[in-house]
Amino acid sequence: MDIADAIREMLWQKRMTQRELTERCGGIHSLVSSRLTRKNNISLENVLQMVHACGYELTVQPIKAGRRPENQIVITRMEEEEE
Repeated sequence: MDIADAIREMLWQKRMTQRELTERCGGIHSLVSSRLTRKNNISLENVLQMVHACGYELTVQPIKAGRRPENQIVITRMEEEEE
């Protein structure tokens, strides 16, 4: 799952709209919307801000196979998903 899709999943799990995310981030709706549609151009700072606003945290861990906890969202590189 890429970053934009992961943020959309967080919004779905929290039953939040993009507009609510924008308000929590203190920004303009079109900026959040454009970052979620231009998937390859989201800065880490913007990702962290949106993830935090959704009530999540970003964790880095070694890659591992197998099932994940129900609410865990795994972000991968696009090339890995195509293989």
